[in-house]
This record gives sequence, structure tokens and C-alpha cells, in this order.
Amino acid sequence: MTEKFPNNLEKPEEEKMPDLEEVRWVFKELLKGEKPKETAVEGDEKGLLLVRAESQDADGDKIELEYTREGQKPSGAIDYPVVSKVTFAEDGMPIDGFSIRKIDGAWQGI
Repeated sequence: MTEKFPNNLEKPEEEKMPDLEEVRWVFKELLKGEKPKETAVEGDEKGLLLVRAESQDADGDKIELEYTREGQKPSGAIDYPVVSKVTFAEDGMPIDGFSIRKIDGAWQGI
């Protein structure tokens, strides 16, 4: 009997990077429908590199959202899109935050 095992050395299919509209959708989902104010949008030959936005919660605390392609990778490695959300108190200290990643076409944590 011969069993076929997947070759773990094969390079997985590259993750499709989100466009600006998808990142805006993720931001609105994290803010429960509120549209944040974009403060920075940057791209490169692969598409979106960075999107930053700001908003406020019901208590008036500042919320910062940031989309990036995660980290510095070796040539040929897969980039995973990441969105971070951080809430800051009036004194500027972070009081809450988390990150979500897009893996295999789906945002993990929304």
C-alpha cells in the first residue's frame, strides 16, 4: 500500500493582499459601523503597504487602526495582512488593543 503525503517543502500559494476598500471594510467592522478618519495610505509594487486611521469610542478615548503587511520577510516568503486596533486614554497611554490577521482568504477575529 502506498500513501501519498503532501510535500511540506512546496511553497504555498501566495496570499491575496487586500485592496483599500477591503481594509476600509475591516476598519468599519472593528468600529461597529463607524467610519474612521484615514491619516496615512502607502503602497508599493505589491499593493497596499500601510493604512492608518483614527476614531473615538463612546467615552471619547482615541482609537488608532493600522493595516500592514506583517514584518520583514526573506525574499519569496508569504506576507500576511495584519490589522491592529489600539485604544488610548486621555493621557495618551494605551488601555486596550489587539491584532487580527488575514489567513487563507479570511480575516481571523472579526
